[in-house]
Amino acid sequence: MKCGALAMVMAVASALGSQQIVPQVPGQDMPRALPPMKLRGDFQGIALGGGRLDRGAATVIDTPPWSPARMNGVVADPAVTALVRALGATDFAQRDAATTALRDAKVPDEQIWIHLLSTPGGLTYEAHARLLDIGYARIKDAPRGALGIQMAPRMGENDGVTVTALIPNMPAQKVLRPGDRIVELDGKPIQVSQQLSTIVQT
Repeated sequence: MKCGALAMVMAVASALGSQQIVPQVPGQDMPRALPPMKLRGDFQGIALGGGRLDRGAATVIDTPPWSPARMNGVVADPAVTALVRALGATDFAQRDAATTALRDAKVPDEQIWIHLLSTPGGLTYEAHARLLDIGYARIKDAPRGALGIQMAPRMGENDGVTVTALIPNMPAQKVLRPGDRIVELDGKPIQVSQQLSTIVQT
């Protein structure tokens, strides 16, 4: 009996060895922070949890606003630099006041990004954590920021939105990549980016 089973296994293995086996991409679990979604691209389909993710092969030249390429022409404002340095002050009230001042919308986003890129090594752990928290709040509270993606409509198509860039350390980075197209979120069809933002933020 055992010999017969072994012979059958060897025969199947031999038969499979002569065939070309297409490797299967394993499914990934969506992070809990993301609602169930369906995505569609142009070419390759990948199983993803309970939904469907089709990868597009589109080349995306858009980059996040804090990327070194986009920050190349940004100069740190001395007034903002002073506030960033004050995040590491020995006096708690001074640190707290600097945090509040940096959260003000009058401080441009680029100034937060340029200081995150250029000063982490010169900041205390608490100061760096405060600055990261300020940057995170800028992303989270901005329109379309809750998922951690930048989106754009695709010409000629009236359903879904295309992911053009991913925000580092946000849930979407574990699942999506530039070129993916979101056509359904939490069971609701998506036609424009505003619909996606509304569903995520409610």
